[in-house]
Amino acid sequence: LLYLESFGNTRRFARIARRVSLTKPIVAVKAGRTHSGARAATSHTGALAGTDRAVAALMRSTGVIRVDTVEELFDTALLLANQPLPPGPRVAIVTNAGGPGILAADAADAAGLTMATFQRDTRSVLTRSLAPEASIVNPVDMIASADADSMFACLDAVLSDPGVDAAVALYVPPGEADTEGMASAILEASARHPHKPVVTCFMGTHGVPEALRSLQSGNVPSYRFPETAVRALARVVGYSRWLATASLAV
Repeated sequence: LLYLESFGNTRRFARIARRVSLTKPIVAVKAGRTHSGARAATSHTGALAGTDRAVAALMRSTGVIRVDTVEELFDTALLLANQPLPPGPRVAIVTNAGGPGILAADAADAAGLTMATFQRDTRSVLTRSLAPEASIVNPVDMIASADADSMFACLDAVLSDPGVDAAVALYVPPGEADTEGMASAILEASARHPHKPVVTCFMGTHGVPEALRSLQSGNVPSYRFPETAVRALARVVGYSRWLATASLAV
């Protein structure tokens, strides 16, 4: 993880960053993106801040994952440290609440991800596992009455689909909810598909419930909001895409 105000020797930075990025991801937040920030960075370090466009081009070419805030820095690191790299940009969203699912789909589209199209076998499993009122298209809306068994069945089904590269599991606890059971279901489904990343969001919880602690111990990242989870996933997808291209060129 890097906090940057300037690069010093830009060519040397690029050479080292590219070499490191081939084996370990680098996530960087660059201060001084605006006129005011650049002026402050100059007075802080005595170094001139480069133009933002040049900085963006440099990071893209070297595989560095650029973020805008410290919060995004750690959001991205949480995913990189705990889940495999996604094999592609096709994401499935599973939720018990339609609204967060739609917001996550909007965020996925805005971040350059692709909403996966499920195969017939996947749709058949979803139909058998859910109530008639549920939606089996992506995002999958299990409706509020869905239990932990429904979450496991749906998440396992979409992760089994060869047209899905990653999954987002969203849960809004309705009343006396079994958050621990829901977390266990997500962990079990994720463990069955170790080559596809899973991120989660448990909305409406207070503090750090035991469910989220179990997710952390099981290496499934949990975020406060659907959009946060999706954007972290999109940044890692971008790195995975760069890595595939750069590795072929080596």
